Amino acid sequence: MLVRLCRDRHLAGMVGVREGELPDAVVDAIADHHDSALITSLSRRGSVSATKARRLAEHPVAAVRQAWVGAPRQQLVDDRYLTIVELERLLDMPRSALARHQDPVIRAAAARCWFDPSTEAHRALLTDPDPTVRTAAVSRRHPQVPVDLQPEFLRNPVTRPVLARYAQLTDQQSRALAEDPDPEVRGGLAHHPALPPATRELLFTDPDEMVQVTIMQHPSLTEEERTRRYDLCRAAAAADDEVAEMVVEFFDLFGPDWLRTAPLERRLAYLDSPFAAFREVVAWSRDLPPEAYARLDADPVHRVRSASAKRPDAPPAVVERILREHGDSRKSRWRWTDHPNFPTEVLHTYADHPDERVRSYAPRDPNLPPETLARLATDASEVVRRAVAAGPGSPAEVIAALLVDPEPAVAAQAAAHPRLPVTSMHSLLDRAGLP
Repeated sequence: MLVRLCRDRHLAGMVGVREGELPDAVVDAIADHHDSALITSLSRRGSVSATKARRLAEHPVAAVRQAWVGAPRQQLVDDRYLTIVELERLLDMPRSALARHQDPVIRAAAARCWFDPSTEAHRALLTDPDPTVRTAAVSRRHPQVPVDLQPEFLRNPVTRPVLARYAQLTDQQSRALAEDPDPEVRGGLAHHPALPPATRELLFTDPDEMVQVTIMQHPSLTEEERTRRYDLCRAAAAADDEVAEMVVEFFDLFGPDWLRTAPLERRLAYLDSPFAAFREVVAWSRDLPPEAYARLDADPVHRVRSASAKRPDAPPAVVERILREHGDSRKSRWRWTDHPNFPTEVLHTYADHPDERVRSYAPRDPNLPPETLARLATDASEVVRRAVAAGPGSPAEVIAALLVDPEPAVAAQAAAHPRLPVTSMHSLLDRAGLP
């Protein structure tokens, strides 16, 4: 089946990123495309046996041979999402050796993805003779740059936005950063915990809306001052100030990072904040007293209640109510029925609900009767039929029938079901013309 799928170049790419070692015949089918990107992907995933790796290195087609031999180094240049563990595995070296490697491309790759180096290792990378290595060792996820090295990285336009967040600055330097033409630099400065009053005033009138949002959420502001600034923005927005309109729109969507790590007492002080973004940040805390969670569970804003209800010990009734009233987030694969306290025994009661969205949750019950699933598989709603196609308890015959659903999304979901009969799989590939 995997070999047949690999006859298609796009599908071969999907097969190539499966977890675990692939059978040699499947690797051969992928290599038959003579595509360097596919070969590089195989190299990163560690999905090729030692025997097949040697054969790829000696492959009769030069494009395959060169792609396999050059894959590790090419990934270091192209792949910005390698983790330090993947890098160690890719080059078969510990991170400490990677950071001292003679090749600056490898040192830069190690610097870019090693986010918890020792003080000595980080300083070595920050003072590396190669500028690309030094730059790679600076990001918001890396430790802060030591004070004596900060001037160099403030001069570098690539690292300046990061350093603007925490570097030791004179009033003159602070003002210069507040007037920097790059909004990323000014936005970084707006996060700085120690800003002179004159710099803050400049940022309050910044032409970039996200800079204004960030400075209006600054921890040094009292709630009275924050509310006053927000009201001024609302008044400007009402007078057709486009930047102010964006500030008002975004202000209550993005909560401040500093509040996430603030002491418990300070976080609790924002339970009654007039701004939902602040209450949502508090709701994500996992160390609040029960009475605080009770208030957040009853918050008038859904996303605040949702953040609170995702704590592991949220009451079953609270979790179930959020699913029934609001459904799952479209931005995440996590589902409310995955919550450890979700009362799965109620799912069968959704099967006859008049709302198609609620009805679509019923097939998530692994014990839903086959006759109920068969009935829902013919539901007028595509949403419900797609849920049946993904249901853990859906019978094989129901899944097979949904393969010919008039809605492509339903058929595609059925084709991905683990209970799909092998005969149906081969039939699909026959129809696609894959040998």
